[in-house]
Amino acid sequence: MARRDGFSLIEVTIAMGIFFICMFALLSLTTQSLNTARRLEFVEPDIGWVASELSLTNVVEEGFETGDFGDHYPGWNWTRDIYMYPLLEEFGGDIDDQGLYQVDITLNGPGETAQRHSVLMYRGQGDGANGISRSRVGSTRNSRSSRSTSSRGSSSSSR
Repeated sequence: MARRDGFSLIEVTIAMGIFFICMFALLSLTTQSLNTARRLEFVEPDIGWVASELSLTNVVEEGFETGDFGDHYPGWNWTRDIYMYPLLEEFGGDIDDQGLYQVDITLNGPGETAQRHSVLMYRGQGDGANGISRSRVGSTRNSRSSRSTSSRGSSSSSR
């Protein structure tokens, strides 16, 4: 029997089987990676983004602020209401020295119901003296002095 150069049919079949098993494994891995990346893409902004922006500025002042997320999340906007923590007033604490603020954050999106979140922030003595205020895209600031304390009391009871 003469020996021929080349691969036998069995060797070629086994090699093709190994090749296709590897290709299907790679295709499956690619599909899983794309699905995972799609799930990680944020469709709506995180309400913590607004709170972290405020904590990074190191400036906490009473007032009402609104803004949007610019090109990151078009159609979404936020409001932030900052006031001294009301329990300190009720228990007769010296509010000016305490530095505890309540921040009520509301996110509004296109066709969505509003998301609300409240955060307590502490600004100790000297923390606000060297604070940095950064401008935010589309933000406006209004004075809290136009709101009466009775309206604040009624709005806090409806939360």
